Amino acid sequence: KDGYQAGVSNLVDSVTRPFGTHPQSQVFLDPSGDTVPGSGLPSANYPGFGWHTYRVEVQDKQARLLDDGVQIGIASSQQATISNGPLGLSSGQVVLRVSSIRILTL
Repeated sequence: KDGYQAGVSNLVDSVTRPFGTHPQSQVFLDPSGDTVPGSGLPSANYPGFGWHTYRVEVQDKQARLLDDGVQIGIASSQQATISNGPLGLSSGQVVLRVSSIRILTL
């Protein structure tokens, strides 16, 4: 089965754009070769300041990333299903404050 990762990266302030870099959100599959062409692409994402509710929904062949209920990333697999684990949370070069984590099976 495919695994997946979903997240926000390249966080920069609202003015600084070194070499045209923008903050982005993305869902990508591992192995990447199983990704349906045209899905799993990064998109510009400007989360700003304050608390956000991020949600990853995985169903059948698709993983979606939502920020406060708005879809900010999606990837679809060419395989029958996407893996249901393991789960993890990571952060690099940014302070991440987490107030709660919930895992729901629907």
